[in-house]
Amino acid sequence: MKPKPVLDPQTAEVMGRLLRTRRDQLTQAAWNVVSRRAAERQDAPRSPGARAAATLLAEIQAALLQRHNRQLAEVEAALERLERGEYGVCEDCGALVGLARLKALPFASRCVSCYRRAVFRVHRATRAVVAGVGLARPAARALSRVAPAGSPSA
Repeated sequence: MKPKPVLDPQTAEVMGRLLRTRRDQLTQAAWNVVSRRAAERQDAPRSPGARAAATLLAEIQAALLQRHNRQLAEVEAALERLERGEYGVCEDCGALVGLARLKALPFASRCVSCYRRAVFRVHRATRAVVAGVGLARPAARALSRVAPAGSPSA
């Protein structure tokens, strides 16, 4: 059974147009980055300084392309939810995401409360992993390994 649409047809159409426009913008931006990278590879710099700058630029462009692709996937998922009539419903709790949130972040799939909980879970898991590999207090660990001045090992 198809769920009852949350948004009225006019609002759904406006949001659909907004999402499709954003998808087109992201696709064009990704192609622009790829085209620039291809052109810059042909003009490979020879000096070490110029190569370092080119490498930094390539890394920035790769990060930008990754960001565009991630946002494009989120927009595509939002368009699929819109087509199924599930757009505007929180994927975690089933509550309304809220029109103001959708206008600000059209591909939002969670209400503010569930989004905050999800972010908190990610931060907690990240802290646990960092603590597990001994990176929780790198400065304190590094200082504990340095012998104080005047000690026999100095």
